[in-house]
Amino acid sequence: MIARVRDKLERLRDRLASEELDRTGRALRITELVLDRARLTPVLAVGHSRFYQLTAAPRPFRGLRDLVIRTAERADAVALRALSDTPAALVDERMARGDVTYLAEHAGRVLAHVWFHRGPTPFAEDLPVFPRWVVPDDAFWCYHAYTAPDARASGVFVKLFQTALRDVLTERAASRVLCRVKESNAPSVHLHERLGFERLGVLISLALPGVRVLSWHGGDGATRRWAQRRDRAAVMRFPPA
Repeated sequence: MIARVRDKLERLRDRLASEELDRTGRALRITELVLDRARLTPVLAVGHSRFYQLTAAPRPFRGLRDLVIRTAERADAVALRALSDTPAALVDERMARGDVTYLAEHAGRVLAHVWFHRGPTPFAEDLPVFPRWVVPDDAFWCYHAYTAPDARASGVFVKLFQTALRDVLTERAASRVLCRVKESNAPSVHLHERLGFERLGVLISLALPGVRVLSWHGGDGATRRWAQRRDRAAVMRFPPA
């Protein structure tokens, strides 16, 4: 029993060390993992994310010429669901509201996808931990990026993401792309910053029964802390007023 506990603690320590978190980030990450392991999420939940925007299209990706990048169609729904184990109803809902999906395909197999939601309709899939995000009518909200495990570290997603961002900011005439990245997801943080995303700020959310406590730390140094009812009516702008 003691050996199993020690082994779990060592794995947790190694996991936290690989996530490049500061003291606050580690404390929040431990809390998140404990709540999840205790099956208290989403009744009790912690969120800790960076928020970014991109206003200029990244350079083209020149490699992986046999990789096909395209927007998904209705016929791709089954492949999208299978790739990231997404519920069928959720994929159908996203397509019905007009969200755009870019996918990377090789030899007929879908290897990665990334979704974009266009304003002015707020983005609500981060409920109940976070509020709905306000998306301006000239912007897209980027979300749910996923790559098949055997295709990671191959450059597949980098090419997919760069190509999708270029299309959204040029062909679809968006003025900017907004997104949320978990603070503990170091590879995603590094990729966004390498592609030129500007950090708007960091948001910590503590979701309790009936209430959500939020703490915003803006990229300009401004901070704000407030509480709101934990319901679908709450929305948040960037930066918060």
